Amino acid sequence: MFFSKVTSTGSAPMPDAGMPQARAPDQRNVFQRALQSVLIRFTSAKAARCAQMPRSSSLLVTVVVAAPCVVFRNDDAARVSAPRAGANHRAGLLVADAIGYPDQDIHAVTSPVDSGKGTAIRWNAYSLEFRLLYPKCLGYCEYGIFVEGPDRKPRRFPFDKGGLFFPIPNGCEAIGRSFVLQIDRIYDAPRNSIHRVIAEYAIDELAGTVAFVVEGVAVPSVLADLAVYVLPNGKCMIAQTEIRGCSYACVEMLLAEGKSRSELLRQLSRASCSIREQNGRSRRETAEMWRSLEEQSGRKSVVIEGDALKPADAIQKLKQGIAAFGPCIFSIDGHARILDEIKQSARGPVVTLRDPFCASVLEIDASEIFRPFGVNGLADSSWEAIFLPEI
Repeated sequence: MFFSKVTSTGSAPMPDAGMPQARAPDQRNVFQRALQSVLIRFTSAKAARCAQMPRSSSLLVTVVVAAPCVVFRNDDAARVSAPRAGANHRAGLLVADAIGYPDQDIHAVTSPVDSGKGTAIRWNAYSLEFRLLYPKCLGYCEYGIFVEGPDRKPRRFPFDKGGLFFPIPNGCEAIGRSFVLQIDRIYDAPRNSIHRVIAEYAIDELAGTVAFVVEGVAVPSVLADLAVYVLPNGKCMIAQTEIRGCSYACVEMLLAEGKSRSELLRQLSRASCSIREQNGRSRRETAEMWRSLEEQSGRKSVVIEGDALKPADAIQKLKQGIAAFGPCIFSIDGHARILDEIKQSARGPVVTLRDPFCASVLEIDASEIFRPFGVNGLADSSWEAIFLPEI
């Protein structure tokens, strides 16, 4: 196995640069297509209502669309069901009445989770016009936006703070131009490659809330201004706060490895905290990440490089690296994630990863880490893994 320090890297393509991949064919069911025709009839009435809403500049930063019809079951990442009206909706109402306006709850069904104090986060819906223009987006909360992927699995996306937006005809909402390019991308893993969901956001549309769920239990963020969650075995999930923020979040997660809750809070409160100093800047390249790790920790990092076109060799190299040095920041095609473990299963090698874009902790087919954004085929670029061994 060859270990080397990266001193310079090629310019990795930005996840939101260029044209998005071709959209998947329209897979909406009959209910969804019928729903769109119903929603069109409500556009004029809704526009009048929206014109009376305050035009807050913050809406232009945080708002992206909602599509009804998808229900996220926390105990089954692959399950999708049609919506049904809540108990407080009488039979015979139009479909639009069961969806909700921005000031109403959304009525659907998710599996129950054990909830604790401070775990519920308000779930927000969008206007009908927004739903028609961007039907893949589901809604948003204070920690991110939820989007239905090409595999029909809902995922949390970070906010787009790039400053360029497409306005919506109602004059009250807008969607980030960089965000639009991400809608059809899968940042963690396609649902058919997921062996186990350890932690991720779950939407309870009946209650109109979102919660971060760790092994079936909803847990609160340890900070009010950042989405930071304590995981078992001295690990944490730090959700990236911006579209290009994966490298900043991964640096903080690797620095936090093995720390107590109080130590984690001290780390994230310092002025040099990576995720707090991004402020709209582009992602860090590999050399910038390992330099930041060394400066903050006083330890020497180890970097392994490999070819994505040879996944079997790469998996073995990464497995050896994790066994020797612990978790790593794995970077490929402009996206960084944390790899915690690689083990063997009946289906082949399985990797445990923490994805800051979706704020998900999953066990997936190891080969999927070389197929970024849910595309078919392997990435045509190299990868880098950054380790931070204990002294």
